[in-house]
Amino acid sequence: MTLLRDIGEHSFIREVISNYLDEEKLVDINYLPNTDLGVKIDGFKLSYTFDYMNFYDLGWKAVTATSSDMISGGISPRYFLTSVGLKKELELDSAIKLLEGIKDAVRYYNGLLIGGDTNDSAEGWIDVVGIGEIMCRIPYVLAPGDIIILTNPIFYAALGFVLISRNIKPPMKVLSKLKHPIINSSLVNVIKDNCKSITYTTDISDGLLISLSNILHINKNFGIKLNKMPIIPDVQEMMKEYNISVAELLKYSGEDFESIIVTKPTKVKELMNELYDYGFEPDIIGEITDSNPGKILLKGENIVIHGWDNFKGWF
Repeated sequence: MTLLRDIGEHSFIREVISNYLDEEKLVDINYLPNTDLGVKIDGFKLSYTFDYMNFYDLGWKAVTATSSDMISGGISPRYFLTSVGLKKELELDSAIKLLEGIKDAVRYYNGLLIGGDTNDSAEGWIDVVGIGEIMCRIPYVLAPGDIIILTNPIFYAALGFVLISRNIKPPMKVLSKLKHPIINSSLVNVIKDNCKSITYTTDISDGLLISLSNILHINKNFGIKLNKMPIIPDVQEMMKEYNISVAELLKYSGEDFESIIVTKPTKVKELMNELYDYGFEPDIIGEITDSNPGKILLKGENIVIHGWDNFKGWF
C-alpha cells in the first residue's frame, strides 16, 4: 500500500492530480480563459506555527501566501475569499485575531474580503482564494540563455527555521520575517512593464530549489546553471555564529516570499533598473541552459533538491 507520505506532495501533484486537471501547465496561478481575471488558492493547517506566532500572524501569512503567488504571476489582487476550519473549543478571541490578520493583509494588498466559509475541524486549517486582474500573461516557455533574476537576497526565513529546529529563539529581525512577511506589490508593475521579455515567473515560498525544480518540470529539455546563492549579509554573519551550512539553509528554505523572474538576455538591464527603482535589490543568480536537462548546477556541481513537502515535511 502506497501512502501519500511515501511519494510526497510534489510528486502527488505532478503524477496524480495533473491527470484530473484541465490545465496543461502546473504553475502557481491560473488565468481564466476569455477573461482578464486570474485566480489562486493557498492554505495550510493552523497547527503550522510555533511559540512566537499567534492567530493574527496566521491570518496575515495566509493572505500573503496567496498574494505572493498572484503578484509574481502577473496578477494584481482584487478580491479575496477565505475558508477556515476551527475546533469548537477554540477561544473566540483567537478566532477574531485570525480574522483581523486576514482583513489587515487584504487591505494591505489593496483588495476586498468578499466572503468565505467556516467548518468544524479538530486540527484547524485556513485556505485563501484570490481573484485579480491579469497585468501580464506569463508564457512559461523558456529558451537557452534566458537569465534568472531573484528580486531580493533571501534566507532570513530559512535561518529562522534552522534555529527553531535547534530550540533556539531567532533574533527579532528573523522572527518578523516568519511572523509578518510583507510583499512589495510593486513587482506586478515591473512584470507588466516588461511582459514581452519575461518568459517565466514564480514566487519561492516553497523553497528556492523546489521553485527552480518546478521550472524544469514544465520545461524538461532544459537545465539551470546557478552562479551564486543570494544570501542576505546579516544571514551570512549569523551562519558563522550558529555554525549553519548553506546545505541546511537550502533544506529549510521557503517562506521568503521573494520571486524569480526569468527573462530574455537582451532585456535584463531594463528589468533590473526598474526593480531597483521600486526598492528591490535584485540579483542575477543564473541562466537557463540546453545542457544537463532537468538538473540544477551550482558552479558546475549538481544540486540535490531539498525543501518543504506537506506530506513529507523537511527533506
